[in-house]
Amino acid sequence: MQFDNMDFVLDSKTTTIAFHNSWVVATKFGNITSASRNIFASYLTNFRMKFNRRQINVVDHILAGAATVIS
Repeated sequence: MQFDNMDFVLDSKTTTIAFHNSWVVATKFGNITSASRNIFASYLTNFRMKFNRRQINVVDHILAGAATVIS
């Protein structure tokens, strides 16, 4: 599967920064981040990973819940 124009929004600034940096960190977190970066690069042709504060995610969650009730 090749997906285009995918946006991923995280509420963890540390994870977002680690994903964007090409550092090799010899920890489980570093290994997972590196593997994720490789998977994303292999299967997603155009994507963005960005950070949103947790308070913004609460609003998104409420709006998504309202959208499912309406439809």
